[in-house]
Amino acid sequence: MSHTGGAPPAPGAFKFVKPKANPLDGVMLNIVDVNAPKDSGSIQSAVQIFADALRTAGGPIDPLTKQRLITTLVALHRKKLVNESGGDPDACYKLRELPIRTFNTYDNAQQTEFCRKIWRRICEGVVPDTVAQNMIEGGGDTSGTQNPLPSSLQPAARQNPDVTLRQRIPDAWRDFTIGFRVEGGKTATRDDKDRFTVDGCSPLAHNSAALLRVRGMNITETPVALQDRVFFWNSDRDVFNETGTCISRSLVGATAFPERTTDTADTSYEFHYLIAVDCRDLTGVDSEAWQQGRGRLNNWRPGEKAFLGVPADRILAWTKLLRRPGPATGGWIFKLPEAKWNWLHAPPGPSKTYLEEELGVWSIHEWYSVGGNYDFAS
Repeated sequence: MSHTGGAPPAPGAFKFVKPKANPLDGVMLNIVDVNAPKDSGSIQSAVQIFADALRTAGGPIDPLTKQRLITTLVALHRKKLVNESGGDPDACYKLRELPIRTFNTYDNAQQTEFCRKIWRRICEGVVPDTVAQNMIEGGGDTSGTQNPLPSSLQPAARQNPDVTLRQRIPDAWRDFTIGFRVEGGKTATRDDKDRFTVDGCSPLAHNSAALLRVRGMNITETPVALQDRVFFWNSDRDVFNETGTCISRSLVGATAFPERTTDTADTSYEFHYLIAVDCRDLTGVDSEAWQQGRGRLNNWRPGEKAFLGVPADRILAWTKLLRRPGPATGGWIFKLPEAKWNWLHAPPGPSKTYLEEELGVWSIHEWYSVGGNYDFAS
């Protein structure tokens, strides 16, 4: 669940600074491996410094290849290069030590393959194979900082902004299989409701033009461009968010989206759309179970599931969400200013009652602060 950092700004948002040293002498994968800030904008700015030094064997580098390489290096700096299981033990070292001067002697096909090799070592694709109602969920214990949280949650005190979470009802995911996510918002000039009520939700990576426009990323002709699987970072087993439609099995968990640092008042949004999704019979990746099976110890406690999209008729309703940046110690701050559902495809009685009660436990007057102990397990 990597909803903790800002998205890379779109191409052209950076000021090019000519490096003092000859970038041709730089080692490809160590370009930004310095004590630079880890936020995406700073990383991409650092990579862009070297962009003008890139060439191909036949002359100027193909613009798409340049974008692809910059995207690859930004992703690499935020994660770690991991050797492929059973592969050449020197493979990672050889990639990491490649000088730009050598890269520039490659033709376009070789440069593209270089990017592919890196992606194969930092990401793993998982083909969806689990029906949603068979995915795991947490038990009733909300204490501590380790165990998965229940799917149905309420504040112990409705009027207390410092949230202590308690289970409201047991086995809500099993019984209702309704998940939650944030899907865009409303600005003075754009309303994302017009999109998701018609097209539903789909991974951003499935639309290369949108991925480049919104995230400044180009993953074309790389392994992570495959659209039949969700990708996970090898280093921390977290979902590569742009390759899947991530769903929280708890409403309060979804209020952590889109980022921990989100401040609605400091964006162009009037509010964000918090949507309820009917996940029953959808096949996806049980990211919680997958991560636990691979030894990840800091799973996201509210519980995340990943799908290859959600059809529009599965979006049951929406409500408004407001956000403030969470504290440096972890967690997030949110407000539900209306605490009512705007129905798009109202479900049968028990499920509708469940949704109304899940929302009704929160006051429309409070800014709630959810502590870091309810975020990633520690």
